[in-house]
Amino acid sequence: MNLQHLNYFITAVNEGSISKAAEKLNPSQPSVSRHIKAFEESLGWTLFNRGAKSVELTHEGSITYKEGLALLKQVDQTF
Repeated sequence: MNLQHLNYFITAVNEGSISKAAEKLNPSQPSVSRHIKAFEESLGWTLFNRGAKSVELTHEGSITYKEGLALLKQVDQTF
């Protein structure tokens, strides 16, 4: 797992779309999409049901989001 992939995923969930996550994080929207797709491939499951302008978490995405938040909090507290 790559922490940048996790951060992009968490930000997309929090912002409600990949485009808004890209605006907040500053890379291009296609770059954020590629990072999230690579994250999904590394995990072996789909995180989002993608719509035209929004994303909806799958069941696995919801679990990954909750666990990912906890992991990022631990990393933040450690460093």
